[in-house]
Amino acid sequence: VLPADATYFPLVSGQYRVYTVQEERSAGNVVAPVVHYQLKEVLGAAYTDATGQVAYRLLRYRRPTDTQPWQVDSVWSVRQTPDAIVQTESGRAYIKLAFPLAQGSRWNGNGLNIGNPEYYEITAKNKAYRLFETTYPETVMVLQQNDSTLVSLNRRIEVYARQVGLVYRDAVQTSYCTASPGCIGRAIAEFHLRRTYQLLHYGQE
Repeated sequence: VLPADATYFPLVSGQYRVYTVQEERSAGNVVAPVVHYQLKEVLGAAYTDATGQVAYRLLRYRRPTDTQPWQVDSVWSVRQTPDAIVQTESGRAYIKLAFPLAQGSRWNGNGLNIGNPEYYEITAKNKAYRLFETTYPETVMVLQQNDSTLVSLNRRIEVYARQVGLVYRDAVQTSYCTASPGCIGRAIAEFHLRRTYQLLHYGQE
């Protein structure tokens, strides 16, 4: 029996989602042009993974614009356990959602990998979320990381919609200058990367 909240990350072979992605990147005084591209995720056929559980390949494609052909980007995988959604990205498993979903609930997103603990927190549940011309009536917002110090800023947020899956992701990674006493604490970025995903459309192939 699937948990009721599993519908925030539906696992149906052939389901696809297309995102518009924006990347901002800078290093020191060099600011790269903002890059836009599209990313498509397609849930492949179910299979039995090394742990003996049912999993699905997550086929990821990328193209510069909507007039270009899709090119293979990467292949991830995703599976559902009785109490979680686990997504494996580049060989590392992350607990994306932990059931039951409740505002304020927390879990270690790195609980199934060797990374340092990172506690994800649900900051909003069952709230409507508007993106472009679409309003998703029931969403859950997950704050994956929100670390701000004198030397760095790391923040990641994901929003999932019921019956749809991931609709929005924003990830910011900034390292500030610490080379001299004059720049410490002045938020002068030595490196900055921000990548934002917004769902354009989804469906079934």
